[in-house]
Parts: sequence; structure tokens; C-alpha cells
Amino acid sequence: MNFNASSQAVAGALHQSANQILQRIQTSLRHSSDKSRTLARTCVIIDSEVDASAALAACLGMQRGLKVWVATSGEEGLGIIRQVHPALVLVDLKPKGIGGQALLAYIRRLSPRSRIVILTGWTNEYLEAVVREFQVEAYCVKPIALEAVLEIVRPA
Repeated sequence: MNFNASSQAVAGALHQSANQILQRIQTSLRHSSDKSRTLARTCVIIDSEVDASAALAACLGMQRGLKVWVATSGEEGLGIIRQVHPALVLVDLKPKGIGGQALLAYIRRLSPRSRIVILTGWTNEYLEAVVREFQVEAYCVKPIALEAVLEIVRPA
């Protein structure tokens, strides 16, 4: 009886230990892959111009086969990026809420492998510095020609 009780105790301890190790591995995999994974063929548009964003989203969906999410504020866009880790982010530097360099820094932190394209109504030396600092792939000046965006998105 003593041997049987000892065997059961050891088996129980091993089972509990194995479950703890498995949980740690699963947690580690979840956390390590969160920032490194991107979903191919996905795009997030962050721009407060709702009609233009909807048209652009429809065009990218039909002509490039992308799954597109549209956000009208920086905060909303970051929430989507946190969940989706898109392959491509099209972002206006002046959406509602958070914008500019802070928005780009958050995007880079949440999804470092995402390609970023800035949608903007202006160009100057500041924009050129932002493009370099945040490794922005390109920028399009508003009003945006759909053909120009489609050309940029071609390799996505």
C-alpha cells in the first residue's frame, strides 16, 4: 500500500509539473509571436476622412485582394493593429486623437514588420524626417490618386 500511495503521489506531481511547463510554453509563444507576426494580405487605414477611406478600402480589397480595416482615429487604429498586425498600414498623420510621430511610434512598437505608407495633405522637411525616422515606405499627398496607392501596394 505504501508503494502504491508513493507512486500516485509521484505521478500526480509529474502531471502537475508537466501542466505548469506546458502553460509557460504556451504563454511564452503567445507573447513572443504577438509583435513579430503579420497577417499577409491585410491592411489598416487610419484617416478621419471617412468617405475617402471607404473608397480606398474598397479599391484595395477588389484590386489587390486585401482584407482592409478602417479607423477614423489614431486610438481606434492602434486597437485594430494590436489585434491584426497588418502587413500594411496607411496612415494620415493628423487623424482624430493621437497622431503624428506618436502614432507612428506606437504602430512600430505594436507591429514592427508592418509596411507604413503616410497619407498627407502636405509635404516639407518634417515629413522627410518622419519618413526616415520611422522607416516609412512611402507617402502619398492628398488628394490621393488611387493609381498611385495601387502602385505602392503592388508588392504587399
